[in-house]
Amino acid sequence: MSVLECSRCAGLWISGPVFETLEEKARERQLQWKQEAGDAPPPARDNQAEPMYRPCPECKKLMNRRNYGRRSGVIVDICSEHGVWFDLGELSRILSWVRDGGLAQAQEKERLQARTEARRDMDAYWRNSQPPLGRQTRGLDVLLSKVLNTLFG
Repeated sequence: MSVLECSRCAGLWISGPVFETLEEKARERQLQWKQEAGDAPPPARDNQAEPMYRPCPECKKLMNRRNYGRRSGVIVDICSEHGVWFDLGELSRILSWVRDGGLAQAQEKERLQARTEARRDMDAYWRNSQPPLGRQTRGLDVLLSKVLNTLFG
């Protein structure tokens, strides 16, 4: 694994694949702990200092700041092409959050929210695409009249 450490702030640069490996190991540990001890709540969140946008150490473009897992409370700097920057202590906080089941809980909440939004969108589509009942009835009356005229002349 390759990890770069900043000598000034002790931050860490980890490539995307390396971080995915660490995250997977934390998930496996979370499942093991869950089987042994039951569910545990995610740890308390810490407030972070003012945002500072950093350039990616590889491509030099400014990275995006995101709340890891949308609910961890840990804001990390991400280059979608190259990796993740962790300020001092952030990596251990994230891996603890994943081990404690925080990521699994966040993913389940996102799945439920996506299903709710899809259902709401589908309901809105059907409400807006159905013609008013009066037009439907008139159309059926005309069709029924044609059928009856054809059959009974």
